[in-house]
Amino acid sequence: MKKTMVMCFLLSGLVFQSFQAFGLELATSVIAGNIQDRTPQLVADSFPNSVEKLYCFSHIIGADKETSVTHVWLWEGHEMARVKLQVRSSSWRTWSSKTLSPEWTGSWEVKILDEQDLPLGTVLFKVRPKE
Repeated sequence: MKKTMVMCFLLSGLVFQSFQAFGLELATSVIAGNIQDRTPQLVADSFPNSVEKLYCFSHIIGADKETSVTHVWLWEGHEMARVKLQVRSSSWRTWSSKTLSPEWTGSWEVKILDEQDLPLGTVLFKVRPKE
């Protein structure tokens, strides 16, 4: 019995430590009309349907080894794209883009997932119909 309790204690400590060591955080994430010099430009939460392409920019911190994140682009709850992005340092800026069709108006979101598909964050935005 004591042996089992000691093993459980040791194993729980190992799981906790590896989770802490992995420790990715989403420092910031925005939707932008452009990326210039690794910096998002034309940041907003609503865009006209005349926009042809949008970018999801994410600043990831806390990686202690090379890993990846995934941007999952959803329109009205339907997955439109899934983009895996490399993270190569403890402070890494990365982005994905999505080419849009003018009829894809309404609510959008980009879910940012870690390597195990656990959520790091979500960015919400809208594409407005022609006014």
